[in-house]
Amino acid sequence: MKRFFFLSLLYVSALPIFGQKTMYVEVGGTSLPAGFSLNYDRQLINKEYIKIGARIGVGLPVQSADLPTNFEGYALPIGLNYTVGTKKLGIEMDLGITPFVGNGTFTNAKTGKPEDKTVTDYVLFVTPGIRYQVSKGLLLKFTFPQSIRQEGLLGKKTTGHAPKFVPGLSVGYSL
Repeated sequence: MKRFFFLSLLYVSALPIFGQKTMYVEVGGTSLPAGFSLNYDRQLINKEYIKIGARIGVGLPVQSADLPTNFEGYALPIGLNYTVGTKKLGIEMDLGITPFVGNGTFTNAKTGKPEDKTVTDYVLFVTPGIRYQVSKGLLLKFTFPQSIRQEGLLGKKTTGHAPKFVPGLSVGYSL
C-alpha cells in the first residue's frame, strides 16, 4: 500500500499542468478508519472561478471507535475535486474512494467468540465542503463526506465493518 501511495503521489506531482499544490492534515472526514490523514492536493485546472484537482492521502494508524475492539487500520483516501468560487473561498465537491486495511478483534457470528481478523474494505464517497485560503499559504477545509457504496475489495461481500464518515477539518499549506 505504501508503494502505491508513493507512486500515485509521484504521478500527480509530475503532471505537466501548472496548478496550486497543497499539503494538509485531515482530521475525520474521508481518512477513516485511521482518524486522520496526510494529504497532497494538486489543482489540475486553475481558472478564475473554477478549479479541478486531484488528491491522495495516507491515513495513519489510530484506533476507531466505530470499529470493533482493538481495531487499527490504514486508509488511503484518493479523490478528484471540483471547486467553484474565488481564490480565497470556494465550495468544493470531492468524489473518491478510501480503501483501508486493518486488524481487530471481531465476534464470530456462528460461535459468538471473539477472534482476531484482518479486514480489507473500501468506501466510495462524495464530499461537499468549503475550501478557505486564509492567506497565501494557509488553507482550511471543512468537509461533510457521504458514503455512496461500501463493499469488500475485488467484489467480495462487505465485511460489514466499514466505518461511517464524520465531518472533517483540514489544515494545510499551499505552495
